[in-house]
Amino acid sequence: MASPKCLPFTGIWQKPDISQCYDMTITQQLKNIINEGIDIGNIEEKSKELVNISQKSVYFKEEDINFAVDIQEKMVPLISNVSTNIVLNYILLGINNMINVPETVLVQAEHANKTVNRMLDIIEAITEKISLEEPQVRTLYSNLGIGVTKVENGTFDGVFYGILDGNNETEAKNMIYNSMQPQQVDTTVNFISLPKSLLKHLKADEQSSISRISFSSMHDKLYRVIRSSSTKEIAKINSYIIAANIPNIESITNLDEPVAMSFNLIIQNATNPRCVYWDESPGQEPKWSSKGCDVFRYVPGKKVVCSCNHLTSFALLMDIYETNITNPFLSMISYIGCGISAVFLILTILIHVCFKKLRKLMTSKILVNLCSSLAVTNLIFLVGTHPYATDITAVCKAVAVVLHYFLMTSIMWTTIEALHVFLAVVVVFKVFEKSFMRRSLILAWGM
Repeated sequence: MASPKCLPFTGIWQKPDISQCYDMTITQQLKNIINEGIDIGNIEEKSKELVNISQKSVYFKEEDINFAVDIQEKMVPLISNVSTNIVLNYILLGINNMINVPETVLVQAEHANKTVNRMLDIIEAITEKISLEEPQVRTLYSNLGIGVTKVENGTFDGVFYGILDGNNETEAKNMIYNSMQPQQVDTTVNFISLPKSLLKHLKADEQSSISRISFSSMHDKLYRVIRSSSTKEIAKINSYIIAANIPNIESITNLDEPVAMSFNLIIQNATNPRCVYWDESPGQEPKWSSKGCDVFRYVPGKKVVCSCNHLTSFALLMDIYETNITNPFLSMISYIGCGISAVFLILTILIHVCFKKLRKLMTSKILVNLCSSLAVTNLIFLVGTHPYATDITAVCKAVAVVLHYFLMTSIMWTTIEALHVFLAVVVVFKVFEKSFMRRSLILAWGM
């Protein structure tokens, strides 16, 4: 419901706030598709309608994404009987658009109806059922990519699936080569490479029935929703998720030649790489596991090469430290505050030094030393926390040491000032003042 507000004092109405308004036409359009039914005769028309509706998926509510997934599930059994273009350009594109649904809505839908798990099942089913009119089929959208290649047992020489990043969707692309290590591949490609000995681990009847190997790639949003990961977790997926699958084969494990993968880092300053796979063991919550996977090569800030002895969905788990969350406005406030503080500390020092009457007092001597220490601390902070200082390791360490020293001297002079006040009040005869300042200087500055 729109909620207009009346400005105080003036009585003028503002424009209504429509941020909480809900477009019921989206829900009704999805219901209409379900009610009209989906068959081989209208699947192209209905998949086009779903693509158009899903372009507004950022406005979907929980029931909308559930309806959309219901529609996709009704299309899946028909996929093998429709053209590849319809599957890639409409059905798969609809799933790609649906991934743009707000994460909070996806979490609600997953908890209520396992909606996100069903989306992943649909993606896998598409790669298993899509008709192979050519030796291979592949496409890459903003959130999702798939690749499927024909396989012949007698001539299998391994297979390579790669994703090349681009500055935009038109520059990005995916690729399939019927070779473990194609020579023409760019070193910046995210890839998975299946060994030529892969099919030897299948039973005789499985080897005779195998006709394709399918791949998919995506970012970690759907998996993150299933895990309902807290944003406070340090370890996060820091790569594409790449899945490899042989349809109708339950599992392939303990390979003699490992599956090789290379992941480009999304966040370059992440540390502690772990090669992981999506573990859906019966009776357990789905999770990322590193069992059977190892880091083969790690190029800090660039990429990680992994090896695993089985097939499933693979990714790169790393420790992410949010270092770029500083608000420039808060930094500016800190600099202004420290600058003003330094100016008035220096002014205080000048006043007590310039006036002879003040200069003779013990309290003034202590105060001048305290102000000097605090002023230097502020100046070091102002100069030493800029990028030109922090980006150089040696300079950064030097700033840290000096800043620590002057903070400690400031604490010592504060303690000395408190001690002097105490002695001045309690001790009647001020005999302690003869050597008090000398001892204080040695203690505070020589610590």
